[in-house]
Amino acid sequence: MNKTQRLGLFFALPLSLGALYLAFRHAPLGEVLTYFRNIAYVWILPAVFFCVLGFVLRAWRWQSLLAHTRKVSFFPVFHPMMIGFMLNSILPGRVGEIVRPVLFAKKESVPFPTTLSTIAAERVLDLVVLLTLLAFVFGFMDMGGAGVHDFGGYQLSSQTLLAIAGKMAWLCLILVLLIAGLQMSILREAGKKMLRGLVYYFPGLPSSFRTFLLSRFVPMMEKILDQVASGFAGLRRPARLFYCLFLSLAIWMMQVLPYWFLAKASSGIPENFLHLIAVMVIVNFFIAIPSVPGFWGIWEAGVVFGLALFGIRGADAAGYALLSHVVLMFPVIFVGLGSALLTGFQFSSATSKVPDLQSEKIRDM
Repeated sequence: MNKTQRLGLFFALPLSLGALYLAFRHAPLGEVLTYFRNIAYVWILPAVFFCVLGFVLRAWRWQSLLAHTRKVSFFPVFHPMMIGFMLNSILPGRVGEIVRPVLFAKKESVPFPTTLSTIAAERVLDLVVLLTLLAFVFGFMDMGGAGVHDFGGYQLSSQTLLAIAGKMAWLCLILVLLIAGLQMSILREAGKKMLRGLVYYFPGLPSSFRTFLLSRFVPMMEKILDQVASGFAGLRRPARLFYCLFLSLAIWMMQVLPYWFLAKASSGIPENFLHLIAVMVIVNFFIAIPSVPGFWGIWEAGVVFGLALFGIRGADAAGYALLSHVVLMFPVIFVGLGSALLTGFQFSSATSKVPDLQSEKIRDM
């Protein structure tokens, strides 16, 4: 674990522990244990199956986004992706977000910025779909009667969720506009000219340093900009854009199915598909907050808050939060471990060699 990861864990650990406390403070331990004794465990298997199937769809989507740059088969895409998600579950600092593109870029000889931008494109597609699903839930359900939930002194309600969704929608719009701008060569060239002009006319720079910037740094940044734009180019064609949007919707609808099967396995959790869509979206908003590896505490807080909007609290909410976390996380870890074994991935490289790999990739440009 490097210094940056230790620092991130130092700040994230109190947040996760606080969220875990807030999620379980009103849930008597005895009732939670009784909850787990009454679970119909036969429903765990289909929940795990659809959880893993969702990652298969993710691999197909990433494969499609990469096709503009490099056409690759399924497993060269699937293995780095699962290793990345697995590392996010067991290491601090979400190191898997960097390991995944580094592994693929190195194996397939694709520029790192290009690979990283395809993953950024995934995130934008996910955000579009999650916001659409949330709007769908609010459109077909009366959330006004959901009530107010006290969470650590904060009053959280459906209005809180709407406010968060509104800010996320603005962020999504900004990202879409930036991606669209990157795909317009005239805007990219204008950006390059502005960068060169800034370096050339910036007052007070020593002539030798200015020459270095114009001959080495600026060309490198221009190349990175083109490579980043290339990573988003897979969304330029309408047919591929709609295909990726369709896969994104399928991914998240597939993600709801484990929640539904776990509701069937649990007592006190209604099998209402719209309610569970809302819970799933809320959990994904919560786990975007920096936390300890595996999102412990933050995940449970998201589930408890989501269920509280529909009047489900106490041991039922706490037990379901723990159950969903375990069932949806450990398959990712086990499949990721399998991918690591099949590809010969060395765990030490996840914490010590990732920055070096990035530097080498930039130097090779």
